[in-house]
Amino acid sequence: MTQIQPGNILKGPFWPEKVRVISARTISSTQIRIEAVGLETQHFYNPILSEEDIKAIEILEEE
Repeated sequence: MTQIQPGNILKGPFWPEKVRVISARTISSTQIRIEAVGLETQHFYNPILSEEDIKAIEILEEE
């Protein structure tokens, strides 16, 4: 599974904006909960994503 770390900037179909990861916790062998905050709106997001979902996420460089 992709290593998503706190501080990473993510872009993907699960958020309407780029987000900064606060925490990423594995909940099962195929699911991860990502807690993140929007870079533009400061909105808090905490989706539970599958391995398949993670493939749709792009990890961007620090801005």
